[in-house]
Amino acid sequence: ALAQKARKPVEVKALKAAEAARKQEALKLEEKMRRKEVMRDRAVAVKEAKQKLEEQKRRQMLLDQQRKQDQMKKRGEEIARKKRERDEEAKREKEEKRRKLEL
Repeated sequence: ALAQKARKPVEVKALKAAEAARKQEALKLEEKMRRKEVMRDRAVAVKEAKQKLEEQKRRQMLLDQQRKQDQMKKRGEEIARKKRERDEEAKREKEEKRRKLEL
């Protein structure tokens, strides 16, 4: 305690200034680290958002593809059904003509 009292006011002032400078530097470093962390968090959030968007696009593409396949299948079935109906109608008409000729 006696050694500190023996210091000159100029020395005390210099020590206080040095301590203040150290504290300021530490605060700056802390702020820098915090900003880095915020930027890293943002980058991660952006990356995750992009991945989510890509996944949604991929899912939508698959759904669209499936819907298109279903439509094509339905259309094919509809065409086949109409063809069967026409064939059956033609067969009936042919059968009727044959009967008429027999009479």
